[in-house]
Formats: sequence, C-alpha cells, structure tokens
Amino acid sequence: MTSPAEFLQLLFDIGAGVVEWITILLSTIGAITTAIVVNPIALAVVALVVTYKASGFGFGLIRKLVKVFK
Repeated sequence: MTSPAEFLQLLFDIGAGVVEWITILLSTIGAITTAIVVNPIALAVVALVVTYKASGFGFGLIRKLVKVFK
C-alpha cells in the first residue's frame, strides 16, 4: 500500500500532466488560428474542408433517415 505522500505526489504528477497537455493544446489552437487569420488561402482551405465535412455529414444523415423510413 502506498503512503499518503506518494498518493499525493501521484495526484500532483497527473495534474501537472493534464495542465501541460491543456497548455500544448491551447497553444496549438492559437497557432492554427493565427495562421488562418493571417493567411487568406489557409482560411479558404479551412472553409472548404469544413463545408465538405458538414455536407458529407448532412447527406449521410439524410441517407440514414431515408433508410429508416423506407
């Protein structure tokens, strides 16, 4: 069985890892957002990809609903 000090150290290590992961995630999102805002071509590409994915999701959903009601 671990001592309370070791358990607290484990919790601290897990918390530090989570904080580090969140920091990396936020900095990555910030870098991507900055690249999109600064570069209009990147903005157009992202808009096209999002539109493509959204339309694919929408058409897939419509196909599933049609199958359900057949």
